Amino acid sequence: MTTHEDVAVCYRHHDRRAGVTCQRCNRPICPSCMTPASVGFHCPECTRSGSQRVYTSRTLPGSRPIVTLVIIGINVAVFVVGLAQGGSFGTGRGTLFANGALFGPLVDEGEWWRLFTSGFLHLGLAHIALNMLVLYLLGPQLEMA
Repeated sequence: MTTHEDVAVCYRHHDRRAGVTCQRCNRPICPSCMTPASVGFHCPECTRSGSQRVYTSRTLPGSRPIVTLVIIGINVAVFVVGLAQGGSFGTGRGTLFANGALFGPLVDEGEWWRLFTSGFLHLGLAHIALNMLVLYLLGPQLEMA
């Protein structure tokens, strides 16, 4: 560390005061030599070497919310099939609801699959729209975690 009267100066510009040191090589650097990094700052030489790869949430491998999109697709498909089998937008009637809705006494009798299938059944357009909106907004964050 080069100093002038106990004040750190930039290793490239000996007339400028160094405010920080490079996170990789610990050389003192002035504000014009600083390159922002994910943690701290790097000097021009370390920046040019480029040996460190910086990952962001968008560049991480597997950063696309595939599971979220698949669950949304399944929900929409089940909703359309329910409508095609005689269901309506607000009543929840139809074959899918009769065989898949959560009903405690039938679960007690051994129809355990209702615990799973009921999560994909929606009573109306507003119900599925709001649920899928929340899933679309929160799903990617949960998937990343």
